[in-house]
Amino acid sequence: MDPIVHNLRARAADLRRLATELDTAPLRSLRSMAGTDTWVCDAADAYRERLVEFEHDLDRAAADLRDQALLLERRADAREADLIAAAAEVVP
Repeated sequence: MDPIVHNLRARAADLRRLATELDTAPLRSLRSMAGTDTWVCDAADAYRERLVEFEHDLDRAAADLRDQALLLERRADAREADLIAAAAEVVP
């Protein structure tokens, strides 16, 4: 395999792994532990609201990582197709 294609695919896999880590980040369980049975006051309400925002931020970041991984995969596919086409031109 072409080293550039290999590197692009490896980077895409790394981005997908990181996205999965964001999907399962411990921060996602904090909101369930910060309910009104645990903590009640204005600061608690603001904290819970911020946790929801953090979760949305994680969702967006994971989606962005997956989008970038897809772009890397497409670049790898295009390079691979170019290499195959170039090799076909050389072979009589």
